[in-house]
Amino acid sequence: MRRWWKRNQHWIAWLSLILLILLAAAVSTAVMQVVARLVGLAYNVASLAALMIVQVVFYFGFVMYYLGGVKTIKIMPGEAGEVTFGDYWGQPELLAVARQWVDLLSHPEQLRKMGGQPVTGVLLAGPPGSGKTYLAKALAGEAAVPFLGLDGSRLISMWLGVGSIKVMRLYSTARRYAKRYGACVVFVDELDSIGSTRGGVTGETQAGVLGGIPGFGAGTGVLNTLLTELDGINEQRGWLRARWYRLLGKKLPSPDYWVMTIGATNRPDVLDPALTRAGRLDIKIRVDPTDRQGRIEVIKGYIARVKSLEAIDVEGFAADTIGLTPADLMSIIIRRAPAMALMHGREGITNADLHAALAEQSMGLRQPIPTIPEEDKLAIAYHEAGHAVATWALTEDRITRASIIRYSGGPSGGASLGHIYHVPEKERVGAKSSDIAKQICISLASRAAELEFLGQPHMGGSSDMMAVRGLLLSLAENGIFSTLGYSLQPSPELTKEMDAYFHRLMDLSRQTLRTHAAKVQALVQELMAKEELNAEQVAAILGPRPQEQAIRPENSASRAQ
Repeated sequence: MRRWWKRNQHWIAWLSLILLILLAAAVSTAVMQVVARLVGLAYNVASLAALMIVQVVFYFGFVMYYLGGVKTIKIMPGEAGEVTFGDYWGQPELLAVARQWVDLLSHPEQLRKMGGQPVTGVLLAGPPGSGKTYLAKALAGEAAVPFLGLDGSRLISMWLGVGSIKVMRLYSTARRYAKRYGACVVFVDELDSIGSTRGGVTGETQAGVLGGIPGFGAGTGVLNTLLTELDGINEQRGWLRARWYRLLGKKLPSPDYWVMTIGATNRPDVLDPALTRAGRLDIKIRVDPTDRQGRIEVIKGYIARVKSLEAIDVEGFAADTIGLTPADLMSIIIRRAPAMALMHGREGITNADLHAALAEQSMGLRQPIPTIPEEDKLAIAYHEAGHAVATWALTEDRITRASIIRYSGGPSGGASLGHIYHVPEKERVGAKSSDIAKQICISLASRAAELEFLGQPHMGGSSDMMAVRGLLLSLAENGIFSTLGYSLQPSPELTKEMDAYFHRLMDLSRQTLRTHAAKVQALVQELMAKEELNAEQVAAILGPRPQEQAIRPENSASRAQ
């Protein structure tokens, strides 16, 4: 009884007070009027407070609903814009892997009958333009399931919690489509924008400019929500259904649909380990630029979509585009070449349009300087002729263009007053130390030509010197020199060895140009006259390639003094 009194005495006190007030009101009319007024006032205050709460909740909910909306690329099965494997060219090995996922996406129930669980996600890694987004679209289109695609930066908001709401709404939509079609593909491009390593995981601190201000720097919350969705924790299975199974003492069965997440990034090294651990985006597929045979297939596919006035040399163009991605080829063939043909009054593209578009893609817009002094023009001609003759004498690369015309600058560099464009005869994935030495000699050949034929160096070779420094440091990082004194800065011993190697290769470049001085002079004369030469014109001037000057081990970095 005492315990019950302690637990309920405050209720008894309030009830007693109310009874006393009602008793007093029943005895006195004045007290009753006061009580009535107090009750009315309390009712008005409560009504006003309730109205304000409803308004705040409504406005806040509307704002959150509006801000939490995420705009996606939605492609439903059978809709226009659907992509299949027939539209994905040049990567047969990737398609072979992707076909396996198509079988799983098309028939997830077979996997569950075996007691297996579907794969949560796949990570596509590769350089920009290599075809990661197109592969994800083709995967969904071939499996005839919905595709929801978006850029990772769209999931970030400056307001705390809004980014997480976007992620939850995205996966809620994906689950709704998956229940209807059996599966759904969620594609997040530029995954590193929301999935970068958190400071606490690697022991580092991570704070942006606004990271310490409430409401800013909410990328970690978005990542946490994404991890939760990948684990299926927020998966709704129905409250009534769950209670029914619990009442029957049975385990709730796994969902009969599948949401597959595909992430894409060109920086897989910065992703959070929690994102790529087993059970999440643990299957990694590398998407690289296509090889020569793949480029031929890609070029044929895009050439078929545009009107041509002559037979296109597909194999020759593929040989000139080593290292270009499918996106680069599409831009050249579908956008730049037709525009050039139209500007020249033609109704279809030609081989010349393709090569001009390739030059514009790699070097930028052609912008000659009409008033350039002859002295400067001659220096540029010797500069580029040095590169060309060294390339011809030391390597098997094919020179496709030599120019002393200013271009505005391509994706990988700024404006240049001249350039030599050369491509290797064979595509390789590795290089020997002697190959790097030849690249250094070619970069130094511009300065060597100025010293040999003009008597003094000219300004304008900073990009060549930067390339030389980068290649020398690459040799040091790979342990080619006799000392390992390289961390953030080379040690004095390593610097001395690199300087000796630099002068050795400079001497080799100067000797090469002296040996082929006639070729240098002939190329300079043609460049001064025509300003730009194509592959056939350069080959006619240089003639047959000499016996390759081998950079033997005794001349290599490991023996440099």
